[in-house]
Order: sequence, then C-alpha cells, then structure tokens
Amino acid sequence: MVGSQSPGRSSKVWALVDQACQSATNFLTMVLAARYLPVEAFAQFSLAFLAVLFAASFHRAWVTQPMNVLGGQTPDQLPARAAALWRAHGLLIPSGVMLVVLMSPFGFAAPWLLFATALYLSALFLQEMQRRYAYTRFCIMRASVVSLCMGVVQIGGLALLVGFQQGHPGLWMGVLATAQLSGILLGLALLRFTPSLGTQLKARDVLAEQFGHSRWVIASQIVFWGSSQMYPFLLAGIVASQVATFNAGMSILNAANVLRMTLANYLPAQTGRILAQQGEEALCRYTRRALFQLTIAGLVGWPLLLFVAEPLVHFLYGSKFPGAVDVLRWVAIGIWASMFSVVLNAAALALGTTRNIFISNALGAAFSCTAGVYFTYKYGLQGAIWSNVVGYVIPAALQMINLWPRLRPVS
Repeated sequence: MVGSQSPGRSSKVWALVDQACQSATNFLTMVLAARYLPVEAFAQFSLAFLAVLFAASFHRAWVTQPMNVLGGQTPDQLPARAAALWRAHGLLIPSGVMLVVLMSPFGFAAPWLLFATALYLSALFLQEMQRRYAYTRFCIMRASVVSLCMGVVQIGGLALLVGFQQGHPGLWMGVLATAQLSGILLGLALLRFTPSLGTQLKARDVLAEQFGHSRWVIASQIVFWGSSQMYPFLLAGIVASQVATFNAGMSILNAANVLRMTLANYLPAQTGRILAQQGEEALCRYTRRALFQLTIAGLVGWPLLLFVAEPLVHFLYGSKFPGAVDVLRWVAIGIWASMFSVVLNAAALALGTTRNIFISNALGAAFSCTAGVYFTYKYGLQGAIWSNVVGYVIPAALQMINLWPRLRPVS
C-alpha cells in the first residue's frame, strides 16, 4: 500500500509537478497533431480526444472525486474503497466505450480511429484511478513519476510517427493508449491497492454510496459539456477546417490546464480533509483565499496573452490556423472562469451542496443549446468563440452567487 504523508507544501509542489507533466504532454501532443496532421485528420483526432474527455468527466465525477473526498474523511477505509472501485471498472469501461461510440458519428467514426480511441479510454480510466488514489493518500511524488514516464512514452511515440510521416489519426490515438498502458503497469508497482486484512467492500455498494454523494455533480457533467464543450462538434457540422482551427487554439490553452487540473486533482481531497479536521469556517477561509489568488493571476495573465497570442500561434503553426489567434485571446476568458468553477466545485463537494453545480451548469447549457447553436451556425468560428466564453462564464457566476452566502466571512 502506498504510504500516506501529511498534506503540506511538498504535496502542493508535487501536485503542480504532476499536473505540469500531464498538461505539458497533452499540450505537446495537440500541437504536434495540429502541426503535422492534415487538417481533416487533425479535426477527427481532436474530436475523438474530446469524446474521451467527455466520458472521463463522468468517471471523475462518480469514481475518483468522491473517492478523494470520502477517502479523505475516512482514511482507514480508503484501501478497501479503492480496491472495490478498481473491480467496478469491469462495468465502467464498457459504459465509457459505448458513450464514445455513440458520439463517433459527430466527426470521428473511422473504424481504426474509433478502435484506438476505445483502447485509450479504457487505459485512461484505470490509470486515473491509480493516480487519484495516490492523491487521496497525499503520496503525489509517486504519481508524478508515473506521469513523467507516460509523457516520455507518449511524446517519443508521436515523434516517431512524425519522423516516419505517419498521418493516420488512429495511429496517433494508439500512441496515447500505449502511454496510458505503460502508466498502468508502472502504477501497479508504485501505486498498489492493498486493502487492510479482512476488510473488503462490494463494488456495487461503493458505487451506490458515491453516486448518492455526487449525483448532482454527475448530472452536471452533461450540462457542463452542453454549456462549454459542445462547440467543436457544432462546427463539425459546418466545415472541418473550422473544427481544426478552434481546437488548434484550444490546444495552446491547454497550457492553462497545469493550474486548472492541479486544482481539480488536489482540491477535493484537501477540502474534505480541512472540513473534517478544522471545520466549515476553515474550509470557507481556504476557498476565499484560492478565489482571490485566481483573480490576481487572471488580471495579470490575460492582458499579457492579448499581446503574445499572434506571434505564439505563428510560431507553433505558421500560417496554417490564423483564426486560432482569436480563439486563444478570447476563450482564455472562459478558461479563467472555469478555474473559479473548479474551486467552487471542490467547496460544494465538501459542503454537500452539489445541486448548485448542476443548476449553474444547466443554465449555461440552456444558453449554449439555444443562443449558442444559433450564433455558431450564423457566424461560424467567431460565433463559437463568443458563445463558448459565455457558456463558461454563466456557470462560474451562478455558482459564486449561490455559494457565496456560505463562504463569506462571518462578521
């Protein structure tokens, strides 16, 4: 069993290192794909990748985040909980693959690409389970080692495809699946699940308990993707080049995932621990501080991005995706808003107010599925950009309004 550590500065540093490895790998992957794949092949590859992220969002909401929170509150039961969830993947993986298959007609139904995508999703589910277990134990250094090794395998494999001029999106997705498989094998050695002697939980019971804890978060994934992530699939109904341009710009914004996913990985376990050990007032104080720090970071970072967006896009893609400049400049506002949502989601999970997450994202989805669809089909890429920004901002603003009465300082 992975030994537990006291959460502190070292855990935060290793969480940042781990997510830097993950985000740098995804950033380089999408930049290489956008640069070297033909436009239509990149559109297919990026849509398949987004479909996996959609399925993974349900996995995170139902499996790993509740494990972070409940496991942090009852650490003595964590190994048995993790072992039960590991067994539950006999059901979870086929369900995720079926979801991707149902989405494939929206632009990535080529058989070999679909097969490789299913392999990637299967390995991703298992590897993320291992990784989040390490986060819950605050043994994040070992997770970072696994992430670094996966990154080397993935980028090295893609470099070989570039060198041999292989442009089939199925081969590129196959490299991603291979990297995740290498992470599972290494994780079996470094991040083992070993329940306490005589302690065993049924997978069905654990899934039912975690569903009851986070059912609103699970439901919110549908409306979250409806509010902010559906636009590449809408553009796929117009022209593949606009899908490729939109996703090329979003690929650069993946650099911001170093912060966003570090928060998403670290905060659920941390907020659960603070609430259990120090009480609600301490949790609210911690959340307010995180929101303030995000505000300062955004006020400094976004004006800088306005100036560097054009030369950065030209440096990475040449003249292949000129429209990606506008994606980079303006969708960054939405990504910034989504980071506020991550912090507020973690607080809501700990406080048991997850219904607000669903309601806020549902209203964002209502905008995207009505006005967002209209503006995208009427104005193409520009309509998708601005509708996407609004789709991000609506949930973050509503979550802040709903949760702030509980978070604000006690006078």
